[in-house]
Amino acid sequence: MLRGALLLAIAVILGVVLLNTFDDGKDPFAQSLVASGANATTTTTAAAPEVTTTTAASTPALRPPADVKVLPANGTGVNKFGARVGDELKKSGFNVLSPVDSTTKGVTTSVVYSTAGYEADAVDVAAKLGLPPTAVQAVAPPVKAVELRGANVIVVAGTDLTSRLK
Repeated sequence: MLRGALLLAIAVILGVVLLNTFDDGKDPFAQSLVASGANATTTTTAAAPEVTTTTAASTPALRPPADVKVLPANGTGVNKFGARVGDELKKSGFNVLSPVDSTTKGVTTSVVYSTAGYEADAVDVAAKLGLPPTAVQAVAPPVKAVELRGANVIVVAGTDLTSRLK
């Protein structure tokens, strides 16, 4: 036990000596990270001896609506309500697939699901339907996988949309 305590003490002392010898006071990991991408802007402000870098990345550009495949899914008890949602989105130029029924029935609050890379487009679809950005989710929608047919955005229409789309 004494030998272990002695080895531990030597290791601590050796670590302190090495840190003092090789540490120049500059932390290579303390630099600000800069987002990559075409829409990133960088502002550099020089202060006394320090340089501060701030980055503001803009939201990804939306695709043309015709390039976004939207699948309306009826989650209400209203007959052919998915088709009404699809008709509303066609007015905005989206590539609307044939509507399907949601595997979840009695949906009260509509949800817009996005596939990877189509999050901004899903927010746009939600806005066109009068839904808040919080209606957008990136999890699997309650629609049979066979029925997805390559959709980029899936709208599961709830009863909250029935009063808006008549």
